Amino acid sequence: MADSRSPTPEPSAKRPRTSSNVVVERPPPTARQQARQDAGDRAQAEAKEAVRAAAIGGGGCTAHALVNLAVFKDVRTAKRKLNARIDQVHRKRVKETGNEEYPHELVGIEDDVWCHEVVKLGVTKAGFHFKKVRLDDDGGIDLGGEKWTLARVLEEGCSSEVGGFLLDGVLNKVWYYDGKRMENDGEDPTDPVSNEAAWRHAVAVVDGEIREQLGQAFPLRCLWLGRGNQPDTRRGYMRKLLKVYHVTRCLAPAGSKCTGECYSE
Repeated sequence: MADSRSPTPEPSAKRPRTSSNVVVERPPPTARQQARQDAGDRAQAEAKEAVRAAAIGGGGCTAHALVNLAVFKDVRTAKRKLNARIDQVHRKRVKETGNEEYPHELVGIEDDVWCHEVVKLGVTKAGFHFKKVRLDDDGGIDLGGEKWTLARVLEEGCSSEVGGFLLDGVLNKVWYYDGKRMENDGEDPTDPVSNEAAWRHAVAVVDGEIREQLGQAFPLRCLWLGRGNQPDTRRGYMRKLLKVYHVTRCLAPAGSKCTGECYSE
């Protein structure tokens, strides 16, 4: 809206000459220029895909999930502790690859996203184990010779006194809670089908509940886990699960070096 206090120019005042009627046509790019542009676009798309693939969640949600798992006392502390590990992991990646220009953002972006290695290091340094839950080819999880579904593992596999689970995946836009239609980020014009990267999300599961930001909690059944241990894409709170991590408090005696789950993938 224009400022009503701004003076209105007199009709007789001179106006600057413009060339609004002149259309300057730019020559089309040469084949070499177009090829360079196409290559740049592909490289940028691949870089974005690599960042998404390397990270857990997006938009700082991993920090909130770790607070709900009692790894850190608050979100500010969680972000600070995770941010502090980015440079350490980046130096390790540079040494491993021999690439001095290894992209920093593939390791983490402060206060926003962190790769698996950064999260694991932050969690273990806080005195917790961080272990990926592995599914067999038949969709079961082998626990002592007995096959459990992911739903059962999340429901019965850990109490809040010990820890919980960190779920990394893609948030659904529309989901159902006891027959009621719910919507996530209703003002967002995009959706997880056309823009999956923007809907990457991480949540905590503690005592059979989905623990979200701002103290929200939903029953585990809201995931609508089914065939292949994946959510129902039409009804689940999450549209897709990419990775599941078991996060538990380390019970080793103070001062001793734990060589258990802390050091397994």
